[in-house]
Amino acid sequence: MKKRYTAISAIALLLALAIAAPMAISPWARADGATEQDPFIAALAAANAELKAGGAGPVFDAFLAMLPEDEGSYLIEGDLAMSKAEVFDWVTRYAEGGASIVANPEAKVNVLVDGSLDLYPQDKRHLRYGIDAASFTPERYNEMVQLMAAAASAWEAGCTGCGLDFEHDMSLDAAAVAPENGFIVRFRDAGGKFIARAFFPHQLGEERVLTVDPVFYKPTGYEKTGVLTHELGHVLGLRHEHIAGVPGCKTEHGTWIEVTPYDPKSVMHYFCGGGGGKVMKLSDFDRDGITKAYTTVAGLPGG
Repeated sequence: MKKRYTAISAIALLLALAIAAPMAISPWARADGATEQDPFIAALAAANAELKAGGAGPVFDAFLAMLPEDEGSYLIEGDLAMSKAEVFDWVTRYAEGGASIVANPEAKVNVLVDGSLDLYPQDKRHLRYGIDAASFTPERYNEMVQLMAAAASAWEAGCTGCGLDFEHDMSLDAAAVAPENGFIVRFRDAGGKFIARAFFPHQLGEERVLTVDPVFYKPTGYEKTGVLTHELGHVLGLRHEHIAGVPGCKTEHGTWIEVTPYDPKSVMHYFCGGGGGKVMKLSDFDRDGITKAYTTVAGLPGG
C-alpha cells in the first residue's frame, strides 16, 4: 500500500458533532431475528407496491420516516448511508427476503438499478483517502492512520491480481469532499446509530465518507481493524454476508450477485445467527469472493 506524505493545511475542516438521543449502540451486536411480519418489512413491502403502482407518495414517505437519518442520509442495513433517491431505487428493487441473480450461496456483490455490478472498473482501482485530522484528537488520528493501513492492506493482499491500491493521501486530510475515486475517514458523534458506516463504489462526492462514531472507541469488544475492514468491504462493493435471511439475523433486501459459498466466518457477517465475531478478519471465502468479483467480472451477470 502506498502512502503519500504532504503537508497538512493549517486550515482544516471543523467537524460539528451531531446531537442525538440515546439509543442502541450498534447494529453489530443485534440478533433480533426479524421476520417478514416485522413492521419495518411490512412498511417496505407497502412502499414497494406504491412505487410500482405509480410513484412515491405517502406510503413511501412513511417508510422513509422509519429509517434512521444521519447528516441528510438514510441508514440502511445498519452501516450504509443512502440518499433519498438511492432509497427510492433500493425500495423499487425490493424482493421479499432479498434477491440474488445467480443460484449460489454467497460473497455478495451489490447490483445497481440498471443491472450493472457495483465495482470499480480497472482504471479506477487506485483509491486515495484522507483522514480528517480536524475531527480526531492527535492520538486518535495517529492510531487511525495505522488502523486504516492495516484494513486496506488486508483487502489488497486478499484480492490477488485485482489491482486494488489504497493510498493514504495526506493532502486530503483537510478536504471537505473527496475527489473522484477517493474518500474521507471522519470521526463524528452520530449518537450511537452505528459503530462505523460506509458507502458503495457508485456513490459520489459528499457520500464518500467512512464515518466512525464514539462507540468505535468504547469497550464493545469489537476489534477496530476488523470494523474498518468490514466497512472497506462495502467501499469495494460487497453486501453483508447474512443478507439472505440467516436465522437470528435481520433480513436485508436489494439485489446482488453471489460468487462463493455462505461463510459464517466472513468479515462481512454481523455478529448474529451463530456467525460473525468481534475479531473480524478476511476469511478464505472473502479472499476468493473479492478476487473472483474483480478479476472475472466480465464473465459474471451484469459484468
